[in-house]
Amino acid sequence: MSEKLVRARTALLDSEPGGSEVRPIEVVTAAVIEPRARGVRCPRCDEPFELVEHTAHAGESGRLRRARLKCRSCGTERSLWFRLSAPS
Repeated sequence: MSEKLVRARTALLDSEPGGSEVRPIEVVTAAVIEPRARGVRCPRCDEPFELVEHTAHAGESGRLRRARLKCRSCGTERSLWFRLSAPS
């Protein structure tokens, strides 16, 4: 895969919900974070990521969770962000 395509796919992932702290994926329970994180595919080789670490963060954006991911095939690393919100 060309580097230009990899950069474009990475930028797309970064702009989607979960791609940054300012655009976290809204979830009602931490139990869904790990399955959702494992469902993300690598922008470089399209293989599934493995979950390296799942940590809690508190800040201006509320109660956040960061899932650190690493590609099983090529080793690409990225983070996926989640916000715990109360059920309505």
